[in-house]
Order: sequence, then C-alpha cells, then structure tokens
Amino acid sequence: MQKEGYLVVVSLLEGRNFPSRPKHNLLIECKFDGELLATDPVAHNEVPNFTTELAWEMDRKSLHQHRMQRTPVKLQCYAVDTVKNIREHIGYILLDLRGAQLKAQPAKWYNILSSKYPKLKPAVKISMILEDDSASEKHGFKAQEAPPRSVPPIAGGEIEAVLNDEGGYFQIGPESSSCEMFILAVTVGSAFNLEQLIPGQRPLPALTSGFFFYYSLFGSDITNDPFFDLLSPDITPERASIRISSTVNFLKGYFNKHSVLKVHLCCGDHLLGSASAPFVNLFTKKHVNMLKNDTVIIDGTYHLTPPDNPIDHEAIQPRVNVSLALRKESVEQHTPRKSQPKVVDENFEAAPNDKPVRDTDSDEKPTSAQPKLVHSTPTKVPLKSPERQKKMLDTEDDATSLSSEDEVQPKQVNAPSPIKPLPSKPSHADQSNSLATTETHTDIPPPTHHFRFSLDIKTISKLQLPHACNIFVKYSYPFFGSYAPIMTSPVQVTNQSEVIVPHSACAFDFACPVPLLMSTFRTVPIELELWHKDKESDNIQLGTTTLALSKIVEADQDTILLDPGAARSPIGYRQTFRASLHVVSPSGGQVAQLNVVTNLENLGEVRDRAVLKQQQPSRSDSSDQPKPKPRHVEPPVEDPRETNEYKAAIELELWKSQERDAFSKRLKDLETQHLQTLGEEFKKRDREREALVAKRIAEYHALEKKLSTSIASLEKREQQVTVAEQELTRLNKDAMREKDRVLTEAKEATRRMKDDCVHQVQLERERRALLEEQNGKLTKQINELEKKYAAVMAQFYDYKNEQSTRPEMRLQAELNLLRLEKTEVERKLESTTKSKLHYKQQWGRTLKELAMMKKREQDHAMANLKQQQQELENLKIRYLASDEKKALENDSDRLKQIESDIRSMKQGTAATKMSSIAIEPCQEKSSVFEDINERVSRLIEERDTLLRTGVYSDSDRIITELDRQIKEEMAKRGRMNT
Repeated sequence: MQKEGYLVVVSLLEGRNFPSRPKHNLLIECKFDGELLATDPVAHNEVPNFTTELAWEMDRKSLHQHRMQRTPVKLQCYAVDTVKNIREHIGYILLDLRGAQLKAQPAKWYNILSSKYPKLKPAVKISMILEDDSASEKHGFKAQEAPPRSVPPIAGGEIEAVLNDEGGYFQIGPESSSCEMFILAVTVGSAFNLEQLIPGQRPLPALTSGFFFYYSLFGSDITNDPFFDLLSPDITPERASIRISSTVNFLKGYFNKHSVLKVHLCCGDHLLGSASAPFVNLFTKKHVNMLKNDTVIIDGTYHLTPPDNPIDHEAIQPRVNVSLALRKESVEQHTPRKSQPKVVDENFEAAPNDKPVRDTDSDEKPTSAQPKLVHSTPTKVPLKSPERQKKMLDTEDDATSLSSEDEVQPKQVNAPSPIKPLPSKPSHADQSNSLATTETHTDIPPPTHHFRFSLDIKTISKLQLPHACNIFVKYSYPFFGSYAPIMTSPVQVTNQSEVIVPHSACAFDFACPVPLLMSTFRTVPIELELWHKDKESDNIQLGTTTLALSKIVEADQDTILLDPGAARSPIGYRQTFRASLHVVSPSGGQVAQLNVVTNLENLGEVRDRAVLKQQQPSRSDSSDQPKPKPRHVEPPVEDPRETNEYKAAIELELWKSQERDAFSKRLKDLETQHLQTLGEEFKKRDREREALVAKRIAEYHALEKKLSTSIASLEKREQQVTVAEQELTRLNKDAMREKDRVLTEAKEATRRMKDDCVHQVQLERERRALLEEQNGKLTKQINELEKKYAAVMAQFYDYKNEQSTRPEMRLQAELNLLRLEKTEVERKLESTTKSKLHYKQQWGRTLKELAMMKKREQDHAMANLKQQQQELENLKIRYLASDEKKALENDSDRLKQIESDIRSMKQGTAATKMSSIAIEPCQEKSSVFEDINERVSRLIEERDTLLRTGVYSDSDRIITELDRQIKEEMAKRGRMNT
C-alpha cells in the first residue's frame, strides 16, 4: 500500500528594511527534518528579491509528529562577504508548522528575530503551504508536461486582484503585453487629538499592548509599531508597498470598486476609531496624466470616527495623516526566474564575530494585538531596557505591575565571579559575618509547570430559531500556542431541543509559570461562536458567548497520579468546572444554550529550567591572599592589633562596609530610577486622566445643555398638560350634567313606558279571556261537524262501493284512461309539430347558407375561369404570334428555297428531285405543330375543368402535374421552332 506523502513548501518572496551593503549577499538557509536547504545568494540591498521555494518531503506520520511536538521551521539569515568568502549571522525567523494548510494562504511579513539591524526592523515576505505529493508520486515526475501557472481569467466583468506567487505581485485584470508594473505605497503618519477617542462609558483599557493603527491592503493585515501616549503620540511612519501588474483602466475600475482604505485605531482587542482614505483621488484626469512620468501622491488628514457615536465638536476632532502614493516601476516587465533550492555545505566558513543564536528577541516588538505564544521550554530572556520597562508598566496597580514584571523578566546571565575565601580563621562572630557577606546568591525564575486544558462542549439546547439549523461551535485561544480556530462537527438542532455534540472534546498541552496562567485566565476569557453551516451559501454566525476561565482557577483541586504503575507515582492536580452558557445574537437576544465542561490539569514542574546566579564582585586576588608570615624568632610580646588575623579581620570589615555602602547606593539608584519611572508614568496617566476629565466635562456640559432644553420643554409641556387638565375638568362637569339630564329623561320615559305596558297587559288579558270563550264554542262546533263528516263519509264509501260494481262505471274508467292517452298523444303531436317547424327553419337557413356558399363558389370558380381563360388567351396570343413569326420565317425560307429550286430546275432533272425532297419535311413539321397545339389545348381544358369544380386548387398534385405537362409540350414546340 502506498503511503500518503506531503510536501512542506516555504516560499521566500522578498525582503524589506534591509541596509544596503555592497560586496555582500544575503543567504537564507533552513535545516528541517534532517535536510538543509538554502536560497540562492541575492544582493544585500534595501529590498532583496529571493523568489525561492524550499520544499521538504515527508509522510503523514512524520508530519503529524512534527505538529504534535510543535517543531518550528527555523530560517537562518546570513550576510555573505563575497571578497573574504565568510558569512555573518544577522538573525533568524521562526515559522509554525501547524499554520501550513493544503489551501493556499496569502504571504505574510515576518520580522527577523535577534536582528543585527534592530533599528531598521528587517522583514521577509514568506508563505507556507502543504501540498499533497501522493498524486505526483503515483504518476511520476514530469516537469516538461507541467503547465505554467497563469492568472485565472476574469469572469463576468469582475475586476479582482490575484496574487502571482512567482513574480511577487498582484495581477489586476487579464495578463497582456500592455500591462505595466505599478507600486502602490501606503504610509500612516502623525495623528492628533487621539485622547478624544477614549470612551467615557468605561475605564481605560490596559496599555500593555499599547495603541496601534491597523488597516488591510489586498487581503494583508498591516499594523504599525504600538505607542503608549495618546496626548503626544510618537508614531514611526511605516510604508507598506505592493507591486501591481495592470493597466491604468483596470486599476481605475478596481479602485472604483474598492474606493476607500479603512484605517483603524485599536487598543488590544478594542476598536477606538476609524478613518477612510479614498483611493479614487489617485485616478483623476490630472493624476492619470502625471502617472506616466511621475509619482502621484495623495497626502491627507482624515477624521477618526468612534464606532459608537460621532464626535460633535469640530475643533477637537481626532485626525490621522495617511499618504497614498502610486508610481510606475522603473523596469516595465519584472518577471524574475524562480531559483531552485540547493543544499549548502555545513562547513561554510563563518564570521569570527558570530554570536550564539537566542530563541527570543528582546528588541522585537509585537506586530499585532494578539497575545504571545507560550512555549513549553523555558527560554533565557535578557533584561529589558529602562525605556522598554517604562512602556510595559501599568500605573493602575503599581505593586502588581512591578511584581509581575520582576516575575516575567529573569536576571542577567553574566554574573560576577564568586569571592575566594580567606585562608585565615577569624573569630566566630567574624566568621559568621563573613559567610553572610560572601555567600553566593541564586535567583530562580518562576517555575514552569506542564498544564493540560481540555474543553468539552456537551450539548446544545434551547434553540430560539423558527427553523432547524446545522450548528457547529468555533473558538480559539492563542495562549495555548495556536491561532488556528477549533471547530466542532455540525449537528442538526431543532427548536427547543437538546442535542449532544459528538467529538467536541479538545485538549491543549502547554507550559508556563503559574502566575502567568492565573493572570491570563482571570483576564482573557474564551469566546465561543455559534455558526450555522449552510450547504447552499456561506456560513451564518448565529451568536457568541464568553467562557470565563477564572471560575476553573477557583474550582476545587482533585489529586491525580501521573504514573499509576510506578511505586512512587508523581502527583498532579485537576480542576473541573461545568457551565451553561447563554449564546447571544448580534441583536442582543438569546439564541441557544451551551453546556460545557472544562478541565485544568497541573502535571507538575518542568525539570529542565535554567538557574541564574547573581554574585557580588570580589576584590583582587592580591587583597584576598593572606600576607606571608615572618620567620619565627623569639616570640616577642606583640600587640594583638598588629597580628595578621586582626588586620585581615579589619580589612574584611572595611570591605564589608564598602560593599554595604555600594549596595545601598545601587539600591538607592535603582529606587530612584523606579520612582522616576513611576513618576513619569503617573504624569502621563495624569495627563490622560485630565484629558479624559476634560472630555467628560465637555460631555457633561453638552448633557447639561440638553437637560436644560429638556427641562424647558418639560415645563412647556407641563403648562400644556395643566391647560388640558382644566379643559378635561370642564368637560367632565359638562358630561356629568348631561348624564344627569339623560338619566332623568330616561327614568321619565321608563315610567311612561311601564304604565303603557301595564295597560296593554290588561287589554291583552281581557282579549285573551274573550278569545278563550270563543275558542270553546268553536271547539264544540268542530266536534259536531267532525261527527257529521264521519257519518257522511261512511255513506259516501257505501255509495262508492255500490257504484263500482256497475258496468257503466267500468266503461267510464276506460273512457277516462283513453282520454288520458289522447291527451298524451296530443301533447306528443304538438311537440313533434314544433320540432318540425324548428327543423324547417333550420333547413331553410341551411339551404340559404348552402345557396350562398354555392354562389360564392361559383363566383370564385368564375373568377378562376376568367383568370384561366385570360391566361389561356394570353398563351394563345403568344403561341399564335410565335407561330406566325415562325410561319413567316418558314415562308420566307420556303420562298427562298422555291427560288433556288426554280433556278435549279433550269439546270436539269436532279434539281427537280431535290426541291421535292425539301418540300416534304416542311409539311411533316407543320403536322407535328398541330398535334402539339391540340395536346396543349386538351391539357389546359382539363386543368380548368378541375379548377372550376372547386375541389382542387393550384397547389394540388394533379394541377401541378398538368401544368408541368403543359410546359413540357410548350418547350418541345419551342425546340422544334428553333
């Protein structure tokens, strides 16, 4: 089975901010996975162009191991002296292998760490990609058949910028011979009145990361160096340049679509303000003409607008200076050939002044506001400069700031040598003092512990959406060593249901000091994003929630065994915290609820830590050595103060006093320095607070004006309400009077109506009694009549039975039956008569229509007949004319023939025979003409007869066949005439 192979490709494009050194070349080499690769030497100028790819081949298992071990890709930068053939180390670059993906990522600028040119801040533009090498291994390496890389064509009229990795430029529009190379430069310069952007609703953010300007140019995020003073910002102008291959028209179209450059002022993760610099001003008619031979520069000052609410006062509007420059490159076509990576000999001669490479750079400034990675191996960091310490201090909590700085910064590595002990033995008290003074002091940095943090998203519940969603959770925490986001598998979640999230547990192993962990967990939470995965469109963010890690730090600790199989297993600690997080949508409503479980395991202290020593400087060896004793003579009586031991003790005490004074002086100097730093920081914070107070006072004055205006409007409104209340009182009184009047009238009307009703009831009662009496009488009459009717009916039935037995009655019944049948027959006859009349009318109308149709057909046939007769007459006339013409010609020919015959007859009998032979063909020809004319006439008559019937038209097959025969006969006759 073939293994799955990968290629780790590191593309080195170009550099910036390098000093120009003649007779020197730049070389970058990298040793990774046991293989050393290097770029071709390039000229050591300000903008070196490397354009080289370094590639390492490895299988899937090796790649996984490198990623698990966080193996960095370390690029060493050297300056090579071409005359002396020696190289000088100028710095290195660290790349995170976990950032390499199969999908192409945009190139980024990486600053050179431990740079020999710290003031210039040199950087190299690098992109790293992971390529699948299994397909190329399967089909073999065929370099000649590989198609060249080309910029994809622009579809649908859209103008987009496409990065050309080989040339190191962006292609706007299609590639053609008319494309020129342009350089677009953006410079963020000075800024004014930035203190107006500090929000008054919340306190000042921590200034550890400082303030910085951020903007995005062609998909690349660019930030300047952070600064810490808003009142008088010290901003170093930095220029960002991008090479573009295009034409002026495509450039103008692209920048009409992307018309502005957004410049943001940030403090950590907080956005303070934004400004918009327009690109369209670069492409006015005047500037387009200037662009042919000169550089177009648009230098302007733009207002910074806070994201929450704009600043009303125009005089204190915060502003930032942004410069946009566009020019043509000196070389019109710049397509450098990509150099191939090569293996460099490790025995290359190094410069004598090469220094050992350190893992971190104390002068390096952060390029973004993201927190730094915490490596698992402790590194030696030199003491920061006082200016750097001033910038890192936070005066909100002085003691915390100083203690945290002392914890983060270890002491200097190069300590003085220890003091050599004295050979003589002083007294017990002196000996104790000497030991206390000459003791070696060991300064141990905060211990680094191995931690394991795991986050498990158990369930998603209480979805507040009307439809089901494919939900996944996305989060990242750079403190664990990776900026890459973590995403769970999407699950189908319906409204008001609880769904278990499969395979959502994720663990992070890292190493850091305990104080750093505690401070980070207490200040930086994990932000969880809830997304809906849509198959037909882009993913939709449903909401966000925050997981505070301070709760897990405060949770109870459980003891765990790190090595259960060992006899004396080391002990670790585990803290567990469960939480239910409410996901809030961008509009502020609750969307769902996440149930999470977090675990923090302390796996013990990392053993391989460096121990740094600080020792007091010693005196010279000559002062430390005991004086030689004189030769032993008669032991005279000497003063104890003249002995060598006493002198050594006195000298030691004097040295201790001097050292104590020197130590006190250094301590006072350090105290003075710290107090001065704190004083400057306090002054700066006081200025910021004063500016904030002034801003808030101005806001309060504006609010006071608004309040006074509101009070005046409220007083006016109160007067209006008072007048309205008086009017309402009057209306209430009028309504009460009207109500009383209406009630009185209603009572009077009710009384009258009641009397009328009582009278009506009495009348109805009397009428009812009368009607009941009449009803009784009528009931009696009905009973009597019913009895009479029953008697009459009985007599009638008897009479009927008697009459039914008589023959007259049977005849009468038959007569009635026949009458009924007669009536039915008459009815049918009448209906038949009506139908007959109706059919007669229909038949008459049908006959009329038929006569009209016949008339129309006859008219049509007559018209066709006339037309055909006219055509026939015309044909006959033409035929007769042609016949007459031919007859005349024949007659003339015959006359000529006759004349010739007559002349020949004079010559003899032979001429007579020839004339008789010539006359006979003419007679035969005339008979053939007669036959043809007869057939033509017959065919025309047949065709006209068929057309007159009205059944056939000119397009029918038989008519067309007759026409064809007629034409053939006519053509035959024409041929005979010729």
